[in-house]
Amino acid sequence: MIRKVLSFFTRVWVVYACMFVVLYIFFNRNQVADDVLNTARPSADYLHFFAYGTKPLDVKEFKRAKAYYLTLISGKFSTAAMHANLGFCDYYLKNIPGAIEHYKNAIQMDQKMYAFYLDLGMIYQGQKDYQKAQDMFKKAVFLLPKNKNALLDAMHISSKYREHLMFEYYFQQRLPWDRLIAYVHLLECLSALKMYPEVL
Repeated sequence: MIRKVLSFFTRVWVVYACMFVVLYIFFNRNQVADDVLNTARPSADYLHFFAYGTKPLDVKEFKRAKAYYLTLISGKFSTAAMHANLGFCDYYLKNIPGAIEHYKNAIQMDQKMYAFYLDLGMIYQGQKDYQKAQDMFKKAVFLLPKNKNALLDAMHISSKYREHLMFEYYFQQRLPWDRLIAYVHLLECLSALKMYPEVL
């Protein structure tokens, strides 16, 4: 279940393609950066397939993907999604402090995306820090989009791409699943904290 939660952004956007456009426009490229990006970009594909459950865990691919996103954010332009993907990589590389830091950075850059709070809450819950976890889950629940346009606004999807079928999938299937996860894990944390009145 944690794997499904911590893969939101690799499923939401074809991130590596967007990053390439951003990099081309904004990034002051040099040969070292080119080398990292050219060798690591296939790992962005890997993260996408891993998130869908069609590829097994491969530490080398996660390390390459991490190098890719680190190179991106070292330029003049970075996004919350880049930091979220770094958090995703660090989580599966068992660098929990790094994962927490990157998700915090993502939240600082975009405080309205519920998935950042959901993912960070799952990490805190895995560390048995139930107080911080329930805080994150409560924020995720509060920010859950109420309709398709609200979801696409939170994802920063341009109006000309909003009719793509994959976004209909996210609204019809992914969002209800995330809502269920947020409530279930919030209840688990409240129970662990013996906050029974709130559970009821």
